Amino acid sequence: MTDLVCHSVPLENAISILKCGCLLSAVHAKKLPDTVLQKEDRNAANDPTDFFHLLISRNSRSQSLNGM
Repeated sequence: MTDLVCHSVPLENAISILKCGCLLSAVHAKKLPDTVLQKEDRNAANDPTDFFHLLISRNSRSQSLNGM
């Protein structure tokens, strides 16, 4: 499992991702606006709102799900 999933993903989320076969940005997965996600306590890095629309791949390339 750890060879396939980034260390910042909780194990139960990793299992869910592998079972459904799809990845979603935080905005799409949690069905919350980016402004709400930005204010959550777990946003310790103070990421900007656009961060919550991105998927971060292993090779550090990002893709927005806007328009998909």
